[in-house]
Amino acid sequence: MRKRVMALVWGILLVLMTACETFAAAVPQEDTPEYKIGFYAFDCYHM
Repeated sequence: MRKRVMALVWGILLVLMTACETFAAAVPQEDTPEYKIGFYAFDCYHM
């Protein structure tokens, strides 16, 4: 019985989380520093 209740609660939470829309435009844009990264071209790994 308790497992069914917990499954129902989790199911409702998952449905609510997927139903809420989020947009990147709503997040304030901040200046970020330029990052330098290293890249090693390894044969057959990046394909």
